[in-house]
Amino acid sequence: AWLGLPSPVLRVRAAQPLPPTVGCLITASEYARFLREVPGSEGVEIEANHYTLGMARAAARAIADFLDR
Repeated sequence: AWLGLPSPVLRVRAAQPLPPTVGCLITASEYARFLREVPGSEGVEIEANHYTLGMARAAARAIADFLDR
């Protein structure tokens, strides 16, 4: 599904799981596969869960730095 994405691409991953019954929405192996298979992709893992990722300063900083290049 992600083949053909224009690059560069920044993949932001929430490193903390949701409640134990849910886990991470993007697993570590899916994240690594994305970075391997999508040319020009970069990744950042943020110490937040899926719900709090959008409020994490580290995520905002990583996205801003990526867009400023």
